[in-house]
Amino acid sequence: SSDALGTLIINNNGVAPLLAELSSTFTAGSQYPLDGGRAWLHTEAGTKSFAFNNITVKGGGYLGLMGTSVNDTLTLDTYDVSGDRTGGLNILPYQRATFRFAGSTDFPASLYIRERGQAYMPSNWTIQGVNVVNIGAIIGANAIQLKAGATFTIRTGLTVAGAQILQTTFDSIVVGGGCLFTITSYNQIYTINAQSVTVSGAGQISGSRITFNVSTFWVREGGLVNLSHAAAVNGTGMGPGVSIGSYAGGAGHGGQGGIPALGYAAGSFYGSLQSPQLFGSQGGA
Repeated sequence: SSDALGTLIINNNGVAPLLAELSSTFTAGSQYPLDGGRAWLHTEAGTKSFAFNNITVKGGGYLGLMGTSVNDTLTLDTYDVSGDRTGGLNILPYQRATFRFAGSTDFPASLYIRERGQAYMPSNWTIQGVNVVNIGAIIGANAIQLKAGATFTIRTGLTVAGAQILQTTFDSIVVGGGCLFTITSYNQIYTINAQSVTVSGAGQISGSRITFNVSTFWVREGGLVNLSHAAAVNGTGMGPGVSIGSYAGGAGHGGQGGIPALGYAAGSFYGSLQSPQLFGSQGGA
């Protein structure tokens, strides 16, 4: 583009910063001297946007945007990203990055999107051998494919306006061998909407408090959907059983829980027996 600068090269010669993922409270102006190893794009008076034809990130280098305050709205626009998969980009709150991908849709750098941050991605997005953490909004990506040990982590986040993000939508998700797709929702159910999800051999989906609204869900031989340790524990949930001494009532869900011999309280009914949508509870222990 004639309006964009040429190529920005971030090369740290193999020395990565202390932290790949920055927290939402990171204040660049006061803390960046302690963050050696990351390159920063500084705004000038009246300048809130940066545009490049190409950004090359390699040698463990990382790139961040720095405004005059934590709440500055900054934008980064690039037509291509290249690199050796050792570096990454940080999108902090109120920042927006657009990756247009004139050529390959393989993103060769790790990407960390904080709450209230936005990343505009190509429709078909290949994540190969790098890490993506999203606590903000990913816009435009319809099909994502994880390859070569890539990880993709979604955590409950916030939109720019401060609304909680509790769902995301893709046409297709492919988790390749050795790759990990993780969803973490701390208090409420997070929904993944997709036409198809495929977990290949040695690929894994893990998380807690997840609902999949999917037309076709394939778990190939050796693939794994792992929800271990994500259930309610120790008599918790919406219908927990009660424990007294060595006796305990069973948990309820689509019906009342089991009543022990001495008649101690069992977990109450909640949700639907025919079409359960809520998480289970745990009996007394």
